[in-house]
Amino acid sequence: WAGYAYFNGTVEVSTAKATRGPISVTVDEIGYVQADDEYDVMAPVSGYVSQLAVDRGQMVNMAQSIMLLDSPEIDSVLETSNAAANSVAASINEARSNWQIAQHELADAEKKLAQKKTLLTVGAISQQEFDDAKLALDRLRSRALSTGEIIANLEGQLAALRRQQQSADRKVNQLVVKSPAAGTIIYLLPKAGEYVAQGTVV
Repeated sequence: WAGYAYFNGTVEVSTAKATRGPISVTVDEIGYVQADDEYDVMAPVSGYVSQLAVDRGQMVNMAQSIMLLDSPEIDSVLETSNAAANSVAASINEARSNWQIAQHELADAEKKLAQKKTLLTVGAISQQEFDDAKLALDRLRSRALSTGEIIANLEGQLAALRRQQQSADRKVNQLVVKSPAAGTIIYLLPKAGEYVAQGTVV
């Protein structure tokens, strides 16, 4: 009876007509696409992301803008150095004008001292008058020399400020982050308005 129950149990099956053909097997797996060349684009300077110029998956050309940064620090340095350079340049112009005046006065004082030396020789003026004229000439020489030193010092300051301006200008140009090669943007890490530090992969 047990054997009878086994062979007479109800089993639902599906049937199909056999046909000739290739057997297809489907396998679902997770895969990763590996590019031949990958480039990590880093922030050349620190700043806030003011604009994303591309989207993820977008094709870009070499040197195409990827994002724009805004750096209050660079803006402040550039503004300060520009103001300082303008101030020092104005001081140089004023010092040069004073130096030219001193040179004219010095030349005139040298002529007058030569005349007084002749007058002293013939007894037309006193030794005191000659000494006073010589003292005035020495003071003019000292003033002209001091003015020349001031000009040289100011020119050194201006040269340093110009270098600072050039450095700030280069950093301003680096606020535009560009693609190092033609290709596809795989990912963009920062969002507009976020702060990124120099050297951060963006």
